[in-house]
Amino acid sequence: MREALAARDNERFRIRAAVSRRGKRRTILLVDGVDASSGESLFDHLWMKIGKWARVPEGNDWRAIRSGDVIEFDARTGPYVKGYFGKRKGIEKPPALDWKMFRPTKLKLISAAQPKALLLSSDARGDMNVPERGRRSRRRPRGLV
Repeated sequence: MREALAARDNERFRIRAAVSRRGKRRTILLVDGVDASSGESLFDHLWMKIGKWARVPEGNDWRAIRSGDVIEFDARTGPYVKGYFGKRKGIEKPPALDWKMFRPTKLKLISAAQPKALLLSSDARGDMNVPERGRRSRRRPRGLV
């Protein structure tokens, strides 16, 4: 699906994508990436590292991008090698060339995700049997035998 990225090797352009979720090791999963100017589909999913670039203005402060946000940013394409490089037998993932987006700049929030508290009304919370307070800890207090 990333053949469109391969055709634009080392080119900088504007991308629009939806943030699906955060991952481990300071990464985010972007889905349904398209070229912002032409609307051409570029990727169905793409993992990117997050850092200072992944902040959007909110009032007088900044916030990190969230799941459900639709963002637009400039980035450059480039190749990388993915696969399994270990020596264990039975793992069939030979190294292969794939394409990534790197050096993202000029992040713009197109549509923000709705906070979960606003999505659930008070009636819906009662129907779902969600406790008002968090669960109580089952640990015993320290120092007591």
